[in-house]
Amino acid sequence: MFKSNALTVLCSVIIDAVFPFITIGMMWSEVLEYVAVAIFALAVAGLLIGWYMKDRVPQSEPLKDLLLDLGFPYALTLSGTLTYYYTGKTEAAQLLWIAGAFALLVIIVNVIRLKSANK
Repeated sequence: MFKSNALTVLCSVIIDAVFPFITIGMMWSEVLEYVAVAIFALAVAGLLIGWYMKDRVPQSEPLKDLLLDLGFPYALTLSGTLTYYYTGKTEAAQLLWIAGAFALLVIIVNVIRLKSANK
């Protein structure tokens, strides 16, 4: 349904990913809730723009690969956030830093792979 172009794919993945953070924010953190809702609203706007633009935005296989590769850092981030808010321990911040490092590594590897494929 959301596979009409790269923008709709990206925004639909963001919408799916932000729902748990909205829920966590509603339970424990008003700031997290507002930030997650703002990201959700921007993703919905992007999804609507992607639907409107239809064929003018191309498909992007590297984007789909990147989104699939970011699944592990996302799971780490989600579990770190749950641990932090549920237990109230600050040691969960280490999980968030590790998840951020994995996400950065995934992005760098995908950019290098894309640049080497274009040569």
